[in-house]
Amino acid sequence: MRTNRLDRIRRKLGTLSSYDIEECADLDLGVKKHGFLLAPPLLESEAVAFEERYGILLPPEYRIFVTSVGSSGAGPYYGLLSLAKATDHLNCDDEAAYKRMLGAISPLSDKAYRDGWLVEVGGENWKEKRYASESWDPFQGTMAICDQGCTYYTVLVLSGPYCGTIWNIDICLSPPVRAPYSGFLDYYEDWVDRMVAKEKQFWYGYPRSQKG
Repeated sequence: MRTNRLDRIRRKLGTLSSYDIEECADLDLGVKKHGFLLAPPLLESEAVAFEERYGILLPPEYRIFVTSVGSSGAGPYYGLLSLAKATDHLNCDDEAAYKRMLGAISPLSDKAYRDGWLVEVGGENWKEKRYASESWDPFQGTMAICDQGCTYYTVLVLSGPYCGTIWNIDICLSPPVRAPYSGFLDYYEDWVDRMVAKEKQFWYGYPRSQKG
């Protein structure tokens, strides 16, 4: 079933590749940049190398996509990020810290966060924990998959009970918002469908009540 779905996504991307990019440029932020094209898929060895480097496993839907359809390019906002950009949203500055952050369990859960969310996920001492030598981060256990612009990213949870879920985050720490999709393929294919239909996107991946 997953293979059939990937084939369907490929066909839809083929349809998009025939569109006039100038006419479609205002459908989403990155259309002129990626032109509805994806970079070649990762080799299996490249995916394994990334997983071993950070001590993680990529969520299955995302992994099969980037190893069989495309590794970056056409996608929401400014497009799908490459694995080289997977840690762009994290508050750390060295390889050991990135490994610790990606390998940690995400504190995000299946709820709607509001003001005060950092205390909820990190405790009263979340600031001290975040800047400690063995730092904690509210976005640990996630990888960036799209840059939404400014300080916003789309991230994918890497482990724990919500592994594979997608969240919209702000690195300036406004409350995160879970995307209303079961996983990566739902998220990605819905965006492709909207592009095929030439629907201009505003705050893709947010529940309609969350953004104007």
